[in-house]
This record gives sequence, C-alpha cells and structure tokens, in this order.
Amino acid sequence: RLVRLASNGLVALLVSDPDADQACAAVSVRAGSFDDTRPGMAHFHEHMLFLGTEKYPEEEEFDSFVAANGGEANAYTMDEETVFYAAVNADALAGCLDRLGAFFAKPLLDASSVEREVEAVDAEHAMSLLEDQARLHSVLRTTASAAHPFSRFSTGDASTLLGGGGGSKGGGGSAVSELHAELVAFNRRHYAAPHMRLCVVGRESLEALEVLAAEAFGEVARRGSGDDGSGEALPGESRPG
Repeated sequence: RLVRLASNGLVALLVSDPDADQACAAVSVRAGSFDDTRPGMAHFHEHMLFLGTEKYPEEEEFDSFVAANGGEANAYTMDEETVFYAAVNADALAGCLDRLGAFFAKPLLDASSVEREVEAVDAEHAMSLLEDQARLHSVLRTTASAAHPFSRFSTGDASTLLGGGGGSKGGGGSAVSELHAELVAFNRRHYAAPHMRLCVVGRESLEALEVLAAEAFGEVARRGSGDDGSGEALPGESRPG
C-alpha cells in the first residue's frame, strides 16, 4: 500500500507479511554527492545522523537496539540519493521505526562530534584506496567532464572537509565551526519530507503499519523546495483520514 502521511506529505510504501520473522525499513533521501557544498559533505552528513537524536541522544543507541534485536543497519551515499536501512526481529519494528524516524525529525548534529567523525570519514576513504571498485570509480571520475558533478571527489576526507584536515592533521576551531554550520544548512536544505521516501515491511496489518509510520516519521519537517508530488494521486494511494 502506498500512503502519504497526513502531517507532512511523506510518501511511504507499506508491505504486510504476516509470516515474516524479520521486519525492515528503508529511507531514501533525494540528496547525494551531486549536492555537495564541499567534497564529501553528503557522505559526512550521512555519518553524523547516526550520532544521536534529541529523543535518543546516546551515539550508540540505534546500533545497540538493532543489534539487540537480531538485526543490522547501515547507510550509503550515492550521486543523487542517500539511503538508510535497518532490519530487526519482527516484534521490534515499532522501536526501530521510532529511532530511525528521529534521524530525520530531530538529529543532534552535535558540533563536538564533527572532528571525530571527519576522522572516521578520512579513515574510510583511506581504506577504500585498496579496493578495485573504488579505483575504477576514481578513473571514471577523472575521465568525466569537469563541468559535471560526477567528476568531483565524493567520499570526502580530512582535507576536503576541513580545508587542511582536522584534529592531528591540522585545521582549527574556525574550520570546525564553518563545517558544522554548513552541515546544519545541508540538513535543513535537503532532509525534509518532500525529498524523502519510506518503505516499511512488517508482519503487522497495513493499517497498523500506517499508524507506526505516521508516529515515527510524522514530525519530519515539510520544509524544502522542489516538487514533492503532493498534487498527484499516487497509484493505489490511501490518504490517512
């Protein structure tokens, strides 16, 4: 069932499977590396969303909940979208959705975590240099037109995110503050209901899944520009009453 949340217009695809022993959810956001304000910003922002929300401020709370309920969670940044996903035991869907929805409703984006997470992105990039797929992608980027965003470095590292690196690699408080301000602006510009799509699979009824989706994602802001398709009727759409 395809639904549109009454509070903010977020579109969700709901799948009910009464025999499922696992439940899962995924969120696609129409913002990726092509939207970078500096190389690696979209990827860095993806990392920062995992570091706590107003409702669940502990950094490891989401991952701990998922692991304790037999699941896994991750995210990835592509050229034009960023995807977050999680799978848990079927009876833990409500808690998983509540925590995942908080990523997009009220993330902390704490300035005190910026330098540490830049280092994590930098380490991830260094590890990718040993991977054939990453090397092939680098070659493709160098052959692309310089006028196209595909030609840009998209993973990010300390030098691109902090203009010389953070922590032990140089940089300073002003660079961290500037990056944090840009991070918050990126979030406000792109992470809003008109730019998002949600998919939920669980053993609950479609009606119950719709309630869970509304409770978990109903506070996601509707701000942002661009066509969210709210003027069109979705195929098989059920509008919450």
